[in-house]
This record gives sequence, C-alpha cells and structure tokens, in this order.
Amino acid sequence: MFYDSIFTEQATTRLEIESEIRHAVEHDAFTLRYQPKVDLNSGKIIGAEALVRMQHNNGSLIQPDNFIPVAEETG
Repeated sequence: MFYDSIFTEQATTRLEIESEIRHAVEHDAFTLRYQPKVDLNSGKIIGAEALVRMQHNNGSLIQPDNFIPVAEETG
C-alpha cells in the first residue's frame, strides 16, 4: 500500500470527531429527539424512535452517522 493524502485527511477528521465527542460529553452537548412512527394505513402514531444528536462547537447539529461509529470504536 502506498501513501495517499486521503489517509491524512481521514485521520484528521476522525481525531476532530473524537475531540468533539469528548467536548460534547463534558459540556452536555447531546440532544435527544423523538420521531413518531406512524401507521400509514390508519394515520395513528404507533410508537416513537429516539434520535441522538451532538451539537457542534459552532452550534450546528452533527448527524449520528457522522459521530456514532467513532464513539462506538473509541468507547
């Protein structure tokens, strides 16, 4: 395998996400949202999904697919 600059970019991005996760834990920057599950035939709410979001240092929300895999791998 040969070096490619993409490896550095990926490693840098991962370290940034790890750092943001640690910051979010220390500063209670996770939010929990509930999304209703609706039966399309009846239109009735049949349950809910709990969705976690992490607030970025700049105030924007980071979607779970961007931080959960890193959080799971780093513990």
